[in-house]
Parts: sequence; structure tokens; C-alpha cells
Amino acid sequence: MRVKALTSFAGVISMYEGETREVNDSFEIRDLLAAGYIAEVKTEAKPVEKPVENPKSTSKKRATRKKK
Repeated sequence: MRVKALTSFAGVISMYEGETREVNDSFEIRDLLAAGYIAEVKTEAKPVEKPVENPKSTSKKRATRKKK
């Protein structure tokens, strides 16, 4: 579960205020949530950005003149 620290705390899990982290220990999560030290962060699915393709150039290259 992704959580955010509402205050700094130390123990089995230590975090500073404002830090977000993925925590998998359900017992510790329940304890910290009950104490008001952390809040669950809702993660939204980020849209996948397509890579930008370089447009094909339609301009013609100039022929270079040869010097005599």
C-alpha cells in the first residue's frame, strides 16, 4: 500500500513528514493509520505517453554549387 507520512516517526518503519513510500507490512500500516501518523495515498493510473515521432521533412534540400 502506498502511504504518506503526516508527521515524522521512527520505529520498525521510519519516515519523515511528507515522505511517500510503498509499505507491505499490514500490521504496521494498521497501527500507524490508527495513530494518525500516515495516510493512504490513492494512486491513479497514469496515461501512457506515446513517443513523439519526428515528422518527415517535405522540404527539398538545396543542391550545392561546386567551386571552380
